[in-house]
Amino acid sequence: MSNIFTNRSLRSLTLTGGLICAILPTVILLFGSAMAIRAWTLREEASRATAHAHSLALLLEEELTGQMQSVSILGKTIGLMPEFSAEAMAPLLQRYHADQPLVDRVIIADLQGRIVATDPLLNADGTSSIGNSIADRDYFKTVLATQKPTMSRQVLRGKTSGNLIVAISAPAYSHSGEMVGVASTTVLVADLQEVVGKFKYGSSGHAGVATETGIVIAHENADLVAKQANFSKLPIWDFLSSTEGGVIDSYIDDIGNERVGGHAMVPIAGWRVWVSRRVSEINQEIVASYSGDLLWVLLAIFIAALVAIFCARLVTKPIDELRATASLIASGDLTARSKESGPAEVVGLAKQVNVMADALQRSFTTAETSRTTLERSVAEYAALAERVAEGDLTARVNEGYDGALGQLGAGLNRMTGSLSQLVGEIRSAVESVAAAAGEILAATSQQVSATAEEATAVRQTATTVAEVRQTAEASARRTRVVAELAQRVAATAEDGRKSVEESIRGSDAARSRMEALAERILTFSEQAESIAEINATVGELAEQSNLLAVNAGIEAAKAGEAGKGFAVVALEVKGLAERCKEATVQVRKIVIDLQKSAQTTVMAAEQGVKAAESGVTIAQRSGDAIGLLANSVTEASQAAQQIMAAADQQEAGMDQIALAIQNIEQSSAQTVAAMQQVERATKDLNDLAQRLSTTVDRSVVKG
Repeated sequence: MSNIFTNRSLRSLTLTGGLICAILPTVILLFGSAMAIRAWTLREEASRATAHAHSLALLLEEELTGQMQSVSILGKTIGLMPEFSAEAMAPLLQRYHADQPLVDRVIIADLQGRIVATDPLLNADGTSSIGNSIADRDYFKTVLATQKPTMSRQVLRGKTSGNLIVAISAPAYSHSGEMVGVASTTVLVADLQEVVGKFKYGSSGHAGVATETGIVIAHENADLVAKQANFSKLPIWDFLSSTEGGVIDSYIDDIGNERVGGHAMVPIAGWRVWVSRRVSEINQEIVASYSGDLLWVLLAIFIAALVAIFCARLVTKPIDELRATASLIASGDLTARSKESGPAEVVGLAKQVNVMADALQRSFTTAETSRTTLERSVAEYAALAERVAEGDLTARVNEGYDGALGQLGAGLNRMTGSLSQLVGEIRSAVESVAAAAGEILAATSQQVSATAEEATAVRQTATTVAEVRQTAEASARRTRVVAELAQRVAATAEDGRKSVEESIRGSDAARSRMEALAERILTFSEQAESIAEINATVGELAEQSNLLAVNAGIEAAKAGEAGKGFAVVALEVKGLAERCKEATVQVRKIVIDLQKSAQTTVMAAEQGVKAAESGVTIAQRSGDAIGLLANSVTEASQAAQQIMAAADQQEAGMDQIALAIQNIEQSSAQTVAAMQQVERATKDLNDLAQRLSTTVDRSVVKG
């Protein structure tokens, strides 16, 4: 913000501030009043549109109510007709149509929905509607169901004309009061459009009517009515469907224009009525109303600018004069003075500038005198400094000056005397320091040599300890390997002992099985002998059967024809006896072979039992030997473990020794480095003593 006022003249700043103070409130007031008037105008426009919408809704309500009442009267009047026919009802329909200008057509239908009478009688295409059916129409069905007057809440399209219509229906009664049909009238939507069109105002203000579902009935855009456009998807429907009437603050119409207005509802039909106007047209009217007043605003701004310029000149003129005086004083003219006239602030500033000029003039005179004295004293002090720099510490200055210069002269004289005394003391000290530095240097050189030799010995010891440590580590590793090998041998011996025990148990089991097998084979041999005895018995039976068969054959031969069948049986028995005899021979051979095999098996089993007993004995001796071996290996493993533990302790001790030697080596190295630093410091001290002695000799006090 401060950059705005940098390098700007007070005149331009004052003029700019005055113009801003004059114009800015006017512009703000103009803009604020315009916004307020616009908001007020929009509210008034919405209120007026709401009133128009209520008026239009009331007009449509009265018109539709009147039409419904007239149709109801028409239905009751039909009962006065002599008969329910087109000829009888034609005069009545003509008079009714003539009295109702909004009615497009009058229709009388019977209870089946068939048109009985109509006016006009002919359609636009010259055809007649008599005999057509309206039974499918909702307004007909509703009257039949309720027997009350009704009107269609939706827009219909006529079957014959194809025009958009609104149907109003009522029951038709006979002279006895019975319902004999339905009286209906249709109102063209185009006629309603003419009524709604009377509410147009301005260039963009118009009215619209839609059904409760959003279908347009009347609108400024006739194409929307013809297409039966649905407004329920447009922004205006949020207002129309929310309440029965009220203000429409702002919405975007179907072509993208912003509009304001009001809406109402026709209760009898549920129709939504709205009246609206484009916001752009209202803005144009507001701008047009402001155009005539803009000249006065410009005139007020011009007068304010003139006043600002005049005030700026009154303020800046004395300031310019004061600035000129300040420029003369700054250029060296200390006799210049400013006029003490103008605004009070400027007069006060001019007085202060004049006082400042007087003070500057007095200060300049005093400063000139002081400068001469100062130059003379500075020259004398410079001469003193030059003599002291050359080594003449007996030089002195004049102490007769007043004030600080006199004190400075006395201080310089005391400083020179102190320097003279100090140089003498330094000379004595330098001689002592030089002698001590020489002795320290010699002792330090000897100490450095001894320390270096000790460090070399420590490094050699560290190398030897490292080699011993490596040897100890190798021994420990070999000891670990031996211990691990002993453990594996012990484990192997234990496994061998377990295997021998299992072999002994297996040999015992095998011997038991061999003994059982021998017993079973002996039993089998005994059974084979039993089979041989049975086979012998069977052989004897076969011999006897054979004899019986021979005897039977003989007896059959004696019997002749009667014994032929018995002879055949005898022959078969003889054949069977022979086959049994042959089978007994084969069985006897098999039994003999089985007995021989059983005897051989028994002998083999006995030998197997003996071999198993021998194997058990050998396995027991092997197990005892392996057990002794396992015990020996276990003792060796324990000894190896003890050796390995001792090796680990030895290795840990060697590590500690190596660490200690390493620490000693580092300490020796640090000691050598420290001694070398001491030696260098001693050399530097000796050199410093020599240079200081030379300097002191050069600064000899002159007598």
